[in-house]
Amino acid sequence: MILYHFCANRHIKNILHKGICIGGVTEILPTGYVVHPGWIWLTLNGNPKEQTWDGGLLIRYSRTAWRLTIDIPDKMLNNLYD
Repeated sequence: MILYHFCANRHIKNILHKGICIGGVTEILPTGYVVHPGWIWLTLNGNPKEQTWDGGLLIRYSRTAWRLTIDIPDKMLNNLYD
């Protein structure tokens, strides 16, 4: 299965050196936000212009500057969460 991971220019060097191993999902709460570490965002949609999560006003850089293609072997598909 082919999936994609998008990242900003500021993250590509570390990813190319260490792999896609550090990630997090931000949960926005009424009292602030919490980052849950260890989650990597992958998508079936490889079009950077269709990544609606990249449209935030608080971040002034593109989080879709780089598109990485991830080939997940069939035997590893049960390790993915949606």
